[in-house]
Amino acid sequence: MHRFFIPPENIQNDQLIFPELTARQIRNVLRLKSGEQVLVLDNLGSQFSVQLEKVDTEGVTGLVLEKSPASGEPAIRLRLFFSITQREKVEWILQKCTEIGVTAFFPFISTYSISREKGMDASRIRRWEKIIQEAAEQCDRGRIPVLHEVTTLQDAIKKVSQKRDFNLTAWEGEKDLNLRDLTRTLLPKVELGKKVNLFIGPEGGFAEGEVAIMKKAGFTTFSLGSRIYRMETAAMAASLLILYELENPLLEKAVG
Repeated sequence: MHRFFIPPENIQNDQLIFPELTARQIRNVLRLKSGEQVLVLDNLGSQFSVQLEKVDTEGVTGLVLEKSPASGEPAIRLRLFFSITQREKVEWILQKCTEIGVTAFFPFISTYSISREKGMDASRIRRWEKIIQEAAEQCDRGRIPVLHEVTTLQDAIKKVSQKRDFNLTAWEGEKDLNLRDLTRTLLPKVELGKKVNLFIGPEGGFAEGEVAIMKKAGFTTFSLGSRIYRMETAAMAASLLILYELENPLLEKAVG
């Protein structure tokens, strides 16, 4: 069944009006017809089974058949902070980490960042948000991950250093703590809905002074192993392994 995120204000009682871009996709790309059913999400935690009523050039409307809680959201709020880099790499990170289960993206500029653009034009932001939304629709997410503005690493650290969250940094210079041991240490402390903030550095890594600042702010550094990964590989691998190691045992504990 095709899935679409639409603004909650477009759902009134049992009637639903699709935004123009989504209506065009339904009508011209997917070529769906009146009477067919789709799944609609309001990005607030609910999903709706919808039967298409009108599908024509004037618009697309539907009738809500059933409302239920949206599925697909992780039990842990994993937020990814990553160094801004080449456009295709950023898009790869946004798409794949949305599929993995990241709930928010915070791009930053650090000492060795390839890109130094702090301000992003509106068209690029729209493109990135579209990539995230389409990935969320494709992989059965219940909410669209939030894309935040590009900031400096120092400001990104300030966003989380005073919070009661778990702040983690993948660093090739860490020799004593690997990711497996880290997740086993974290598991007893993590609760449902808890935030885990993961920092991934640029292609040249974090500068030693930056790591020192993060450690002083209470961050935990960990190793991804004996090999050096490209930053997009590190972002995906660390996100996937953290959610895998923490989420399933946490859900089992909650059910039990």
